[in-house]
Amino acid sequence: MIAEGAANHGDLMLFIPLAGPQGGNGIDLGPGSVLVIPPGSEFVIRSPGEHAWCSVRLPRTKAIEWLGPDFERQSLWPGSRVMETDSARLDTLRRIICDAFQTAETSPETLHEPLAVATLENDLLSACRSVLQSRLVQTTKPGRHLIDRGRVIRSLQDGIHDHQAESPSVPVLARNAGVSERTLRSMCLEYFGVGPQRYIALHRLTLARQILLEANPSSTKIAAIAGRLGFWHLGRFSSQYHRMFGELPSKTLAQNAKNSDR
Repeated sequence: MIAEGAANHGDLMLFIPLAGPQGGNGIDLGPGSVLVIPPGSEFVIRSPGEHAWCSVRLPRTKAIEWLGPDFERQSLWPGSRVMETDSARLDTLRRIICDAFQTAETSPETLHEPLAVATLENDLLSACRSVLQSRLVQTTKPGRHLIDRGRVIRSLQDGIHDHQAESPSVPVLARNAGVSERTLRSMCLEYFGVGPQRYIALHRLTLARQILLEANPSSTKIAAIAGRLGFWHLGRFSSQYHRMFGELPSKTLAQNAKNSDR
């Protein structure tokens, strides 16, 4: 699984792993790790298998009220960062979040009471403040030539997006990013858990699913969509699609027919 996005301008986001191995912006997330995403900053989450996670969005007004100078410090970061806290602090935040979900599922009427909502909000903000008082993980080794990883990853993504009708090669993508092929592969593995070629395939599979979810089943040919996205072998395309989404492309397309009949 690869998830990409950005925090809203003015809001601070926390990405919190709940279960399973996960990575954020090329760094493995441990039991005490949290990915802090400043306003407007981009992030990349990856997981090689079964996982669970949640995110907390802190609106600017609440963040300033509870975090004060800490919020301004987090907001001035040039990009998303991983913080390490002792696991007890993060477990407290996880427990509050999981309890809130449980309440919403089992007794949602409780959350219709203003005082209950205000108390939950205060508990969440207090736990978030405790986590944000932790330390930043060092992301570069001493003496190592500093490379703007965010710029390289953005160049990779832009190159893939701008050449969707083509098949961009790793040498060209690396050259456009201003790094060696080895460096590009290394950074891609750090951020996404896969190499550039595999990342391109995953990107195209995601596009295929988006198209199939919006397509008219009576006039859509799966082979045409696969070919348009660079998959020249329909059997391999279907197999890769099934591994990634847990269903065959034909089933995704068939769901549209069922929905349109309702």
